[in-house]
Amino acid sequence: AKEAEDLSDYYIKPLRRIFDRFTADFRCSIGSVQPDEIRAWIVRQKVAKRTRNNLRNALATLFSYARTEGYLPAEDRTAAERVATERVKDTSIGIYTPAELQKILRAAPKRLIPALAIAAFSGIRSAELLRLDWRNVK
Repeated sequence: AKEAEDLSDYYIKPLRRIFDRFTADFRCSIGSVQPDEIRAWIVRQKVAKRTRNNLRNALATLFSYARTEGYLPAEDRTAAERVATERVKDTSIGIYTPAELQKILRAAPKRLIPALAIAAFSGIRSAELLRLDWRNVK
């Protein structure tokens, strides 16, 4: 359904990876999956708290779709929605000094230098950068 919405690969590919791993471990009806099972599965992935929240949100998308399609009761919160999000420390956004950026660009593979330079000097978001049509970049 998300592919039919013509969403970017940047959005679709991670969802597919998460859903493939989840469905490999849960060979059952989506309605039988419980919040504690989802939480345990997320913890088993051995990832940082922010990534745990990303996994939970991706699964909430899947369960919400199942509810919309009638596989889950419309009036109830889904099992994924009932999984609490992790408290993540607020991290400030850093700014590279010219010397730090120079080190990054010198150490980067040649194929990444254009993307890194555009990102560094334009303020473009990573999702926008990935959607660039490189034929238009000189």
